[in-house]
Amino acid sequence: MLFFTADTHFGHYNIIKHCRCRKKAFNSISEMDGLFIDSINKYVKRGDILYHLGDFCWNKRFIQKYRSAINCKNVHLIRGNHDKGNYDAAFSSVQHMLILKNPHIHLCHYPLLSWCGSNYKSIHLYGHCHGNMEKKLDYILPHRRSMDVGIDNIYSLSKEWRPISINEILSYLSVTC
Repeated sequence: MLFFTADTHFGHYNIIKHCRCRKKAFNSISEMDGLFIDSINKYVKRGDILYHLGDFCWNKRFIQKYRSAINCKNVHLIRGNHDKGNYDAAFSSVQHMLILKNPHIHLCHYPLLSWCGSNYKSIHLYGHCHGNMEKKLDYILPHRRSMDVGIDNIYSLSKEWRPISINEILSYLSVTC
């Protein structure tokens, strides 16, 4: 099974202050980190594939600490603007952008208005915006085939801090690939 997430910001002390929904939900960074790790491990099984679309953790010294807490063996990172340092040893792959073939999915940390295959049955998944751009993008591009899979947006959709499966994504977008 394919799962997607973004913007966990593990160890980022100020993220609780900057994200309204996290400010209401968490009293400390350790509480947030623990819940996010537990949730990933609950939904994503060892043999599944998890694509993390950027802003994995705040301090590069703790990359391995957070990655090793995730039970899933195949975790791929699409670099975000906060992903500084050497992530190569901790992840199955590390890239700035990735196009999956089956189903055809364009992965990037940032939202794109147009992407390779956007006029054909391709979808685009991203993070970065913490769910703050979805209503604007829906207005600008009705029936768009793109979605913020960041943990904040998935919380706003499901009321759970968790990754999202490909089947759920296709259902939310009302599309097939």
